[in-house]
Amino acid sequence: MTSMAKWSLLIGFFLLSACKYSLSGFDVNAETAVVKYFQNQAPIQSADLSQVFTNKLEQRIIRETPVRLVQSNGEIEFSGTITNYTIRPLAVAADDRTQQSELTLTVQVEYKNSKDEDLNFRESFRASEQFDANADLTSIEEELLDSITDQLVAAIFNRAFANW
Repeated sequence: MTSMAKWSLLIGFFLLSACKYSLSGFDVNAETAVVKYFQNQAPIQSADLSQVFTNKLEQRIIRETPVRLVQSNGEIEFSGTITNYTIRPLAVAADDRTQQSELTLTVQVEYKNSKDEDLNFRESFRASEQFDANADLTSIEEELLDSITDQLVAAIFNRAFANW
């Protein structure tokens, strides 16, 4: 290997080691976080929706960030409420019967970052799933809510941590 190639390789390693990068695309400037329980204040209630949503947000943070969850005084704090749970008809057949319906959840989230207050936000997030209107909602509700809460958690997580 020539002297020039060795120097190029050395400089390349130096530059890479000096760069801050994240393979996940997430940049977290805190060590601790609190996820407060998201109360369900929607007019229509689902028994364990608050607990499921809160747990999913906590698990996403644990899995995809180096942040440690704490009970109080976290450098990052997530809080909020489930504000809406709506079922509405989408597609109506020629005989005026609903063919497709949509289940929508809305969550109001407040995100506080004590390390960088410019990142703070208070925002509503909404996600939905369509289903056959002739289906028994009680038999598919859990599956629909699982998908919807996954969508909401992903949107909230990306808003808080993604720097794209």
